[in-house]
Parts: sequence; structure tokens; C-alpha cells
Amino acid sequence: MRLVVKRTIHAAGEPVFDWLADSSNYTVAPVLLRERRVRDGEAAPYGVGAIREMLATGAWFREEITTYDRPRTIGYLIIRSYPRLLHRGGTIQITPVGDAVDVVWTSEYTVARAWGGRLTALLFKPVLIWSFTRILRGAERATAGRA
Repeated sequence: MRLVVKRTIHAAGEPVFDWLADSSNYTVAPVLLRERRVRDGEAAPYGVGAIREMLATGAWFREEITTYDRPRTIGYLIIRSYPRLLHRGGTIQITPVGDAVDVVWTSEYTVARAWGGRLTALLFKPVLIWSFTRILRGAERATAGRA
């Protein structure tokens, strides 16, 4: 299952990147109950190698940051989860466009057959899209007009 969520944010790339890199901000999505950084990254707290955990309604994720290219790209991989997801990676790409940035959040996953496979993946999809949209809206509110 591949998810793609896009949003244009009227702010400079650096504050948008910084807000999105800090996943403690993701609790703006009501289904995300708690976030915790388990291990700091190499060059930044949420940089490459950072491990973060997120507890959501009906789900838990442990993710590792795989790309931290400020102010352009954040990449991550879900390394453990409940229900069990087979994650192929996620990317938040930030591209300057005039006085704004286009943000594209992509994630690709399947759900293990023991957890319902494709049916569970299809049920998860709208919830994840809604959550990613809420997070990007939170980034917009927090950074709008910041240069």
C-alpha cells in the first residue's frame, strides 16, 4: 500500500523541516497519543540513526530515521510495529516553490498476513492519510509566514 499526501505551506523550508523532523509535534493528529525519542541521531536529535516510538489509537510504531538532509528530506523506516507492518520506507520531501514549500509525504507498507494483510492495510490507509494531513496542517499553522 502506497500513501502520498501533499501540501503547500507558505513558509521557508528550514522551519518546516525542523517542525516535521521533531516528531513530538505529530501529536497534533488526534489519533497519535504519544511520541518518544528512544535514541538520538548522529548529527541531530532526530537525525540519521534516531529511533522514535509512537503510540496511536490501535497501533504502535518504532521507527528509525534513515535520511536527514536539512532542509529537504526526512526518511524513516518502521522497524517494529503493532499490528505488524512490513514497511518499505517513508519520506517527507520539502521543495521550495516561490515564497512557499511543497511538502510530499510518502510511505509504503503492507500488513502481515497474520494481522489481516491487504484488508487491514486498506482499513489503515484512510486513517494514515488523515493523520499525515493533520500533521502537515499542524506544520503549516506553526510555521506560516516564517522565513
